[in-house]
Amino acid sequence: MATVILILLHLCKPSVVIMGEKDWQQLQVVKQVVRDLHLDVEVLGVPTRREDTGLAMSSRNVFLTPEAKIHASLIYRTLKNVEMKLKLGNQDFEAMEEMGKQELTSSGFHVQYLTIRNPNLSFPNAANIGNECVVLVAAVLNSTRLIDNLVVSLF
Repeated sequence: MATVILILLHLCKPSVVIMGEKDWQQLQVVKQVVRDLHLDVEVLGVPTRREDTGLAMSSRNVFLTPEAKIHASLIYRTLKNVEMKLKLGNQDFEAMEEMGKQELTSSGFHVQYLTIRNPNLSFPNAANIGNECVVLVAAVLNSTRLIDNLVVSLF
């Protein structure tokens, strides 16, 4: 992915690249490539657009039945549950991750990951948890892989 983006940037020579924040990891990789290679381009993230149920809008959502789309909104509710615990000062990151995975698994999702990270994707701990963290999830419902994240302001 980084190679394709680098080729695209080289060919187009944009001054600004705008990417969705739904794929937080991809956005961070592109930002890091731009920094590492000292490219003269600004990388901006655009907030995730959501359906009324909270489900992150995605082209993959067309593979979900209307019922499955409603069920898939549990991903966002799970992210919000983790957010609430973080805002209350809970720093048992592993327990919160496990709670989120269990919530989704017990509802029929195959969870690939649910993790809490610093915005730069490093692992948070009591010493390095800044003002923000991000909760990231990838889960499969039926045969559709869904990704989402939630940036959490802690203070």
